[in-house]
Amino acid sequence: MKSIASPGRGILAIDESNATCGKRLSSIGLDNTETNRQAYRQLLLTTPGLGEYISGAILFEETLYQSTTDRKKFVDCLLDENIVPGIKVDKGLVPLPGSNNESWCQGLDGLASRSAEYYKQGARFAKWRTVVSIPCGPSALAVKEAAWGLARYAAISQDNGLVPIVEPEILLDGDHPIERTLEVAERVWAEVFYYLAENNVTFEGILLKPSMVTPGAEHKQKVSPETIAKYTLTMLNRRVPPAVPGIMFLSGGQSEMEATLNLNAMNQSPNPWHVSFSYARALQNTVLKTWQGHPENIEAAQKALLVRAKANSLAQLGRYSAESESEDAKKGIFSISKPSYARNLIDRSLKPPPGPPQSPPSRPPHRIRPPHERRAVSLRFSVTYISHPKTLIETSRPRRRRLFAEMKDRPLPSSYGAVYVPPHHRLRSVITSSNLSSSAPLVDSKTVLTQNNSSSIPRGNPYPYLTRQFGSSAAAAADEEFAA
Repeated sequence: MKSIASPGRGILAIDESNATCGKRLSSIGLDNTETNRQAYRQLLLTTPGLGEYISGAILFEETLYQSTTDRKKFVDCLLDENIVPGIKVDKGLVPLPGSNNESWCQGLDGLASRSAEYYKQGARFAKWRTVVSIPCGPSALAVKEAAWGLARYAAISQDNGLVPIVEPEILLDGDHPIERTLEVAERVWAEVFYYLAENNVTFEGILLKPSMVTPGAEHKQKVSPETIAKYTLTMLNRRVPPAVPGIMFLSGGQSEMEATLNLNAMNQSPNPWHVSFSYARALQNTVLKTWQGHPENIEAAQKALLVRAKANSLAQLGRYSAESESEDAKKGIFSISKPSYARNLIDRSLKPPPGPPQSPPSRPPHRIRPPHERRAVSLRFSVTYISHPKTLIETSRPRRRRLFAEMKDRPLPSSYGAVYVPPHHRLRSVITSSNLSSSAPLVDSKTVLTQNNSSSIPRGNPYPYLTRQFGSSAAAAADEEFAA
């Protein structure tokens, strides 16, 4: 842990899946084959002097077991540079049923046994990435699912000797302002730390990989690195305990220079945590363009990697300057290359056509309720005339008084033992055995209506679900209020 969160160093993320790595290779005209993937990762992991700026490297499962063309394991190449090997353990994103077109991360099945094997292979920390989409909500279901999955993964990783990196990435998609991103980030991290505590995860033994608090990618007003640093540190101070040793930011589609500038702004004053980087594209874009798949460009590409790594090392120390940055380092902002992002994008074609904003439709005039409706609404037990709806509403007021007087004089049969359970409470334990007798079944509103309209049940009590739970006096009080 102390080696990863050491001053002036950060994490190189090369844990792209084979499909994502194939898209990177196709951008320079290479096929997505294991040989090409191995060649590119060898270029990165065998860069001389990389350990001066990089403390850890997140690997894909394929890379963890691969070797160089000289048959030296990639894990050994990292250890020679004093770089800690890590491993991506999640199994990717899939649609979340019951949500607003959102995703959840799978991979908990068999995670304990896989983590034990990764440890034997040389991995010492793990990473689990899930996403939260602001244009899609985010829904409470998606936030809780993301937080619970991260907490279970963290507990399993610590149990198998791996330091978990907790990464709930808040996607940059959308045109929302930075204040909305701050609101969602605080909500997500509050949920994450709640479930981390519920799963007995040791905060001193985890690392965080959050998104920076920025406006949406389509927001018209861009903000300065100082503003991003202010909002991001505000979120961290409100939600992250100082027991967490390190915060390693993801770049999230920012350009290489922007990611470095934002990190540098956050390190202008002391922080309770080690604030550093865990970049993928913000370290690799220039490297990939320089390499182009040609062996003669390997040395130049490795030098480009060292330039980016050194720039972010200086940013971690708060000493970075963008004066000597190349044009390539300024490109790539808000680029979307991961296929999992596509599930979280809203349909851009549904935006309203350009033009002056339309005024909202005028509201209809207020309707004054008749007396019998006002009294019905005032009843505290949401009574809706179950027994005689038509008779009670359409008859005159004296007639209704006589009807109620007759109802109150009738004896209450013992069959009115059902208790009404609102639909949103049916899955909660809000009604205990102390509130009910053993003969009182739990029914929903449809069952109450069916039973009450059957010919086998007398029609003396218009509120059958109040009798057993609140007593006959509650039903009588409702009658008195209506008859008055």
